[in-house]
Amino acid sequence: MSSWGARWVNELIDRHAPGNWCLFADADEALLFPDWEKIKLRGLTEYLTENGYEAMLPQLLDMYPTKVPAGKRTDLSVADRVSKYSSLDNQRYVYGHPICPYQEIFGGIRRRLFGMYNLSNKAPLINAAAGVKFLLTSHQITPAKMADVSGALLHYHLFYLFEPDCRPLFREAIAHREFASNSLERLRSQELLPNVASLGSLLCESSTQFKSSGQLVDLGLMQASGRFLKWKDRTERSGRAAVSLSA
Repeated sequence: MSSWGARWVNELIDRHAPGNWCLFADADEALLFPDWEKIKLRGLTEYLTENGYEAMLPQLLDMYPTKVPAGKRTDLSVADRVSKYSSLDNQRYVYGHPICPYQEIFGGIRRRLFGMYNLSNKAPLINAAAGVKFLLTSHQITPAKMADVSGALLHYHLFYLFEPDCRPLFREAIAHREFASNSLERLRSQELLPNVASLGSLLCESSTQFKSSGQLVDLGLMQASGRFLKWKDRTERSGRAAVSLSA
């Protein structure tokens, strides 16, 4: 078993990045963290290293449009269509768990529309120098000192289900059956799609339009400790931000 791809990712890290911070994210995920617009990823890993942290917890935030696109041909670019996937559900259910990252998080539109219990907790950013390994893809990792700052992974999984010209790729993923549970999830989503499309609006009371990292912190979907905020302010005042915190 490949542990959902974790074994070969760990092998790549051992061969090519054993002493570095490593980010393992899917093509339909975008990593955010508090003040990412200013400090960038290099700044974040600098903070984590200075404070002895070995991994960071973001949660998946399923992004969706206001309604399922009509099954008509469109001349809009992929980027323009993705930009319409700007809504997210801000209600989450968090439970303690014995395996790192020590939390299980559920919620989001896939649970609301399809009755699914997809794991929303991930730990895609790890310090390989500390010997941290991925277990169940990046949903679970080996024991690590978790950071006092958390992030979010904007997840555009529904783009492939909702966009008419992408549905053949969605059906192909079902037929491939690389991971049985993923195939069952996609099959259920595909079967229920006509019911979802007939709803008209996909919005609900917990729907929020994504704006910025600060908004996600205010909503409690990301956390930034006092230590992190002091470090950021001190770093910016020292003039290092223009050099060491650049992308």
